[in-house]
Amino acid sequence: MLNLLTETDVAELLRVSLASVRRWRLEKRGPAFVKVGTCVRYRPEDLESWVGSLPTSGRNSSDQSERDNNGLNPLRRPVTDSITRARLGVLMAVYKQKGSKNWWYQFIWDGKRIRESTKQTVKRVAEQMEAAHKATLAKGEVSIREKKPIPSFEGVKHFV
Repeated sequence: MLNLLTETDVAELLRVSLASVRRWRLEKRGPAFVKVGTCVRYRPEDLESWVGSLPTSGRNSSDQSERDNNGLNPLRRPVTDSITRARLGVLMAVYKQKGSKNWWYQFIWDGKRIRESTKQTVKRVAEQMEAAHKATLAKGEVSIREKKPIPSFEGVKHFV
């Protein structure tokens, strides 16, 4: 009997999200897979050989074979084509709320949802603000902003 892995098994083994495994498959950047009917399965030996072919830390001439024509690691290639983004389910993190003139951004960081208004009416500026916020979180310069507590009515009682 074949010991095939599911997408979820692969995601857990590699400690990445299921969405990452699916994105790699759709972009033909991930491990080889087989289709069993409509189900996607992975052979353990294919997964091991794919992981073994990934570049390691540091730069040297042997890393160049794993890089694409742009000099980027193929696993880190940004998805810029809007059709590809839609097919992969990559949603824009910058959006306008209904009835608002300002742009908002949202993303998940460390398992927490970050959603804030940019107070900007220009989309490109809002995208830059989102990228800057992600960069400061990644550098550890700031932590996730705690929401201000909602005032209670306890302090109002002395006015009545």
